[in-house]
Amino acid sequence: MNDLEDKCFISSIDRFTFNSYPGEWEKRRGGQYAWHYIHYTSYLFEKSSEEYTGLENSVSECLKTHDISFLPIESLVLQQRVEFSNELERGESQEESLRQEMSKLREEMALIRSQQKVQTSINSRPSTLDPQPSTHDPQPSTLNPQPSTHNPQVGDDLA
Repeated sequence: MNDLEDKCFISSIDRFTFNSYPGEWEKRRGGQYAWHYIHYTSYLFEKSSEEYTGLENSVSECLKTHDISFLPIESLVLQQRVEFSNELERGESQEESLRQEMSKLREEMALIRSQQKVQTSINSRPSTLDPQPSTHDPQPSTLNPQPSTHNPQVGDDLA
């Protein structure tokens, strides 16, 4: 009976191995889980073999030849480790995707900041298209040109 307190009757897995899987040992403690298999084999013996499903037929054949390969001996931990490993890989893949996305966003933000600095610099310079009013009077000769007294005639040399 001590074995049933320290090992799973069906899978032969040590109870301390189940510490990584909360609640799993409680299901198996004292051979509780084994009763499911005992009831299943009893069900198969009572059922007509002509009504078996594929799984039932396979298990029945194993029972006739004393083959226990249908029992999950030490397979639970392996299965859960594979599932955990797959979840971990998916998580790492998602983490890498998020890192790449964050890197792209940082580059875009840097570009936007750079463009904002250039725009701010342009906006803070005085524009050459909108001249500022001058504080001194312009030269009268440039604003109000005097009419020329010379009238060119045909044949005058313009050079």
